[in-house]
Amino acid sequence: MELAELTRRLRTLKLPQLVGWQRTAAWAGLGVFLFALFLALTFPYDAVRARIASEADAVGLWVRIDALGPAFLGVSARGVRVGERPDGLGPPETTVRVDRLTLRPSLYPWGVGFSAALFGGTAGGAIGTGSAPRLRVHFDRLSLGKAGVGALTGVDAVGTLDGELSLDIPTSGPQGGQPDLSQASGRIQLTGTGLEVKGGTLTLPLMGQMTPVDLPPVNFGKLDADLDIKKGIGTLNALRLEGPELDIQGTGTVRLARAVAYCEPDVTLRIRPMPDFLRRMGMIAAGITQLPVDPADSAYRNAKLTGYLGKPNMRPGR
Repeated sequence: MELAELTRRLRTLKLPQLVGWQRTAAWAGLGVFLFALFLALTFPYDAVRARIASEADAVGLWVRIDALGPAFLGVSARGVRVGERPDGLGPPETTVRVDRLTLRPSLYPWGVGFSAALFGGTAGGAIGTGSAPRLRVHFDRLSLGKAGVGALTGVDAVGTLDGELSLDIPTSGPQGGQPDLSQASGRIQLTGTGLEVKGGTLTLPLMGQMTPVDLPPVNFGKLDADLDIKKGIGTLNALRLEGPELDIQGTGTVRLARAVAYCEPDVTLRIRPMPDFLRRMGMIAAGITQLPVDPADSAYRNAKLTGYLGKPNMRPGR
């Protein structure tokens, strides 16, 4: 269609006349639109970005945002970097980067909803407010390689993770108390594919002392984990790492604590190493072969995981 013809049609276009409630609704809608537009154009995004960084510094975190701007019914941040606050004025050596983070109101649960692009994948969910906060999170195709796991833990790992987390966390103490993770209920589900350790160093409790151990490459294959949580006690419905070199199955419980590092696992692990894995693992293979044989299947060895998540203790099972 030619521009002249389009112009002629627009000039001759006749809109139906609005009467009664239609006119009122039209003016109300126009008012809401103009208010939202004015708010988006005049909102002090730079001041908010500086305030977020300042508040994070006060609690020992380093947070920087490259850009902050409007989004549909919310705000969107790009280039969000988070790390532990260093002693000096410069940025920390390692940070977690979120490419895009959008915040907007959530109806269920009532609170703040979010969506994010990070680690080559996506995540979303909502954080509910009220006397018993609710947390709903799902993530898809998160890349361990892009997440910088090596810089954070010393373990060079690759693979992708998908998962869902649903937690209702009551508050403890008087009115307005802090959320108490040790009384939470909900469910955590994880699946992983292409999980491999390429190398690195991991500090493990050996002979009563935390000892650095050089990790050889290991192909763990796929992960399936399902933890059902009731009043602070998590029961493993499923835990399995199944790959061409190892088959690891887990059963047991995890007692939650106010801090994640102090959660207490009580998990029995059944480990089936493949012959090629044992031939190239050296001392690690020798340690596995010293574990008790599983009474149900002699191809498996049994181990027990106890202690705390922040300081785990691995010992022979029964």
